[in-house]
Amino acid sequence: MPLKHRLSNTGILQTNTYLNEIDYTINTSFNENNIVGILDEITNPGMAMSLLNSGTISVNNWFDEYTGFSIATLNTYLAVSAVLTGQNAVYNWTNGVGFGSRFANPASPSTGACWSIGFHPTGSDIQMTSFTVSPYISAYQWSSSGYGTKYSNPGTTPGSGPYDSTFSPSGNDLAVATTGTPYIQVYPWTVGVGFGTKYSNPSTLPGVNGNGCSFNPAGTDIAVVSVSTPYIQVYPWTSGVGFGTKYANPTVLPGANAIYPTFTPAGTDIAVCTATTPFVDVWQWTSGSGFGTKYSAPSGTSTYGGGDSAKFSTSGNDFVLGITNSPFVAGYPWTHGTGFGTKYANPSTLTPGVVNRVEFNPNGLEIALAQGGSTGSAAYVYPWTSGVGFGTKYADASSPVVGNGAGVNFGIL
Repeated sequence: MPLKHRLSNTGILQTNTYLNEIDYTINTSFNENNIVGILDEITNPGMAMSLLNSGTISVNNWFDEYTGFSIATLNTYLAVSAVLTGQNAVYNWTNGVGFGSRFANPASPSTGACWSIGFHPTGSDIQMTSFTVSPYISAYQWSSSGYGTKYSNPGTTPGSGPYDSTFSPSGNDLAVATTGTPYIQVYPWTVGVGFGTKYSNPSTLPGVNGNGCSFNPAGTDIAVVSVSTPYIQVYPWTSGVGFGTKYANPTVLPGANAIYPTFTPAGTDIAVCTATTPFVDVWQWTSGSGFGTKYSAPSGTSTYGGGDSAKFSTSGNDFVLGITNSPFVAGYPWTHGTGFGTKYANPSTLTPGVVNRVEFNPNGLEIALAQGGSTGSAAYVYPWTSGVGFGTKYADASSPVVGNGAGVNFGIL
């Protein structure tokens, strides 16, 4: 019996209308956030993650079972950005095999240091930032043939020095965090059309220097981190409307110079990495209410030197932190309500330098690291197994971006 009918017959899913909504979501914007977001709306509280963890539903088999099409027939890509001009690259990616051919650069390439690159949830567009060169963000159509037409620049360009950019889970909005005021800018986004008119700024601006931004998986909140107190700011978000009133600050603030916020796929925890010990801070999170209890920090972080990037795994069962000092990355089991488990073993092949960005493949089976050392490939990619950690590093691309890696992102089309 197809998965949809099995779930419907057990009463786990709410209505046939909702099942039709899932059909639309799966067939238009398949990715891990959408799948887990669907599971979050299952009637029984806590059922979503228990289904994932028990194997009743998994990101790996959801698409296959629900639609009848194999995820193996989808195209997967890996985008890599660097802080050196003209060094962005996109590769074909094959699960279990690794890098394929490198796509040709776009006809009108973005210039300047690129700290962030990312695909639209549908895989049909790609955006990237330029830290020093206006318009500071560029976007292109994307297909299995590679880059297509460049979209027109936004009517109001974002502030200078963008460190981070991300599409919302629905793909209807595009956020940019910048070092220049107002530190966070969000635009409506339409595939095939591009940027809409910039949303009004939040009534309470984030602290100085937007060092990162992230939507929660449901797309109902947006987090922005900064170098000045309170270091993390989260706002309700409504697509088509914009920012709501900022949530109250957490009772225990994060360390200074927070960077790159990240939510669990279930949206129940939020993390940031920082420049001060213990270099990572994580809180429970409830959309509509805000910050909850702060988790205890993992042990043994005093030698890390700084937190530079972080990401929860696709299942939400693991957490990986990019750090300033060798071994440059630290992975941990993660349990909502409990927090960090015992640190996984370091990868057998370490990156040559600081890990500036962490990204999981939507299938949860691979992890990509953008490494900022001056030598070696800008992207190191490893198999990932929850409960085990890093596997043997994949071979570098035949035409790699060399060093100075700043961003990585998987796309599925």
